[in-house]
Amino acid sequence: MIVIDGFLSDKDFDEISSDELWESTKDGIKAGSPRMNWFAKGDEPNNIWERVCKQIFEGGAIDYRNEEYAGYEYWVNDYKEQPFLDVHQDKDEALWLEKQEYAFPVFGCAFYCHKEFPIGGSLIIHAGDEYEKILPVPNRLVIFQSNASHHVEDVTGGIRRGLTINIWKDKPLEQNFEDGGLSMDKYKDKGLFDENGKPQGFDKNAV
Repeated sequence: MIVIDGFLSDKDFDEISSDELWESTKDGIKAGSPRMNWFAKGDEPNNIWERVCKQIFEGGAIDYRNEEYAGYEYWVNDYKEQPFLDVHQDKDEALWLEKQEYAFPVFGCAFYCHKEFPIGGSLIIHAGDEYEKILPVPNRLVIFQSNASHHVEDVTGGIRRGLTINIWKDKPLEQNFEDGGLSMDKYKDKGLFDENGKPQGFDKNAV
């Protein structure tokens, strides 16, 4: 795992943390939307989210330019006094729903875009019976194995804003990137969901 504080310059962090950006649909991406976005290797960035993707993986944190990979999956979340995000693994969700097969990103990262420290909202990364707790420090970048089980604690005050990125060797199925998010309706009768209506897929041998 890599943790870098103060990752972006003051100018870039002011832009990515601005209320105007997060409260609008600037660049065609609604902050807090469940929609996943795809940014292919070699493409030029169309928005600040994609600029940060390139900065992280093309020398800003690690240099992945000469590695074989298809691109980046990314999304944004805006949590205000929200219950914790359940323990999960990042994976090709559509592939699991379609075939109950697993495909995982090479690794992932979380970048914290809020201006002030929220109450709660820490990232918890599990390793067997142990875990590591990462505080959501503003302008902090965390790179980790996102196929490891992890969750986010309750946000009990303030705002937790984040950009999440996974880098993939092969692009996940297109269904993951449907407008409005991956549709779950057609899978409801397959017995793939828990009592809370969430997909159950979890590979204990992934890490």
